[in-house]
Amino acid sequence: MNMRGRALRSYNHLIMASLAGKLILAGADLVDPNFHQTVTLIIDHTDQGALGLVLNRPTKTTIASAWKQVSSGLCLIEGFVHQGGPCPGPVMLLHTLESCSQVEPCKGLHFTADREHVEWVLEHSDAPARMFVGYAGWGAGQLDAELEHESWVTTIGTPEFVFDDRPDLWMTLMDKVNPSQAAAVRKPRLFEVDPGLN
Repeated sequence: MNMRGRALRSYNHLIMASLAGKLILAGADLVDPNFHQTVTLIIDHTDQGALGLVLNRPTKTTIASAWKQVSSGLCLIEGFVHQGGPCPGPVMLLHTLESCSQVEPCKGLHFTADREHVEWVLEHSDAPARMFVGYAGWGAGQLDAELEHESWVTTIGTPEFVFDDRPDLWMTLMDKVNPSQAAAVRKPRLFEVDPGLN
């Protein structure tokens, strides 16, 4: 392989560095209603694609009432079901129990969509947990291309943010990670332009 080929391969490796365990914040200009001002935890990210869960889209359905529709077992977990993204999928949990883990996206935080794991966590534990329906999915290279176009701002993921119920989570994180984008959203337009004047 010549020097140009090695340089290109090195560049591609940098672009494809896994974001698993990171949070991605929708850029201020991202207007897609599925992701506008969302905070998404990336569960898996390879050259085949990526899977994430939107953290700040709670539904009005409680976890207990949702679980009652599919199980006769007692649900010990409080809170609301979250809309994890626009792609349909199985019930998924983020929780803190290593024994019921399929993936550990970041230290102390575990993901599972396994039915037996989900049942055990909901019916036997009162440890922090969050239930999701739907997920955010990207095809091969898609998330990397969106990052190149600055559609997302990345930061480190921690259980603290995953289980944070504040309604302004996006703004709170954006203030820390990219204050200029946060300021752009806060600042009202000084003048409304009348399109009829063009």
